[in-house]
Amino acid sequence: MSEEYVESEDLDYVSFNMLRLNDTAWSPEQLMWLAVIAQAILDATKDPRSSDSDAIIEHRRSATRWLTTVSACVTADDRLSVCELAGISESKIRRLSTNVLFHGQPFERFRINALLDSSITT
Repeated sequence: MSEEYVESEDLDYVSFNMLRLNDTAWSPEQLMWLAVIAQAILDATKDPRSSDSDAIIEHRRSATRWLTTVSACVTADDRLSVCELAGISESKIRRLSTNVLFHGQPFERFRINALLDSSITT
């Protein structure tokens, strides 16, 4: 990717609370959409294995494209809708994903439940 590195603004530790659009409590529906985003992040950042099938490799590439595509296309439009439904900033999740996937920003993988639990309790 040729996209310029964007400062992470303290997004080196992933917390969905840092990406929120407002301070209202998370609804069950928002938590479901947060899980969709978290799964895409986990899929895109999973270390490749020599035993990965072509389908797994393509799934990882699709997750990467979904998280980082800048141009107005179906993938990016879909991400915008999912982020709105989750109540988080689409631009921040895209910048975070771009920094992690293409610019070597450290990222500690968590289970989806741990990410969602941190969102509920803080």
